Amino acid sequence: MKTYRHESFACPSCKRSLNASQGWKSPPTAGDLTVCLHCSAMCAYKKGGTLRLLTQQDLDDLDDDTRRLLLRAHGHVTLVLTDARVGAKT
Repeated sequence: MKTYRHESFACPSCKRSLNASQGWKSPPTAGDLTVCLHCSAMCAYKKGGTLRLLTQQDLDDLDDDTRRLLLRAHGHVTLVLTDARVGAKT
C-alpha cells in the first residue's frame, strides 16, 4: 500500500486534519473517492485536493462495482472505529 502526503485539510464531516492518502496507485485527483479514517465519511476529492461529502445522487450515479467497493471500505472503517470506541470504554 502506497502513502501519498499532501497539504493538510479538514474532513468535511468531522473537521479532523487529513494529510495523507493510502492505497492509491497514483496521487488522488478530482473525482476520486475516499473514506475518512477518523469518521468514515464517504467523500470525493475536489480540484485543489480537498474533499467534499458524497451526496445520495453521487452514490446513485456510481457503477455497481465502485459503489460496492466504496460501501465495503466505509463499513470496514466504521467497524474499526466502533471497535476502537468500545475498547476505549472498557
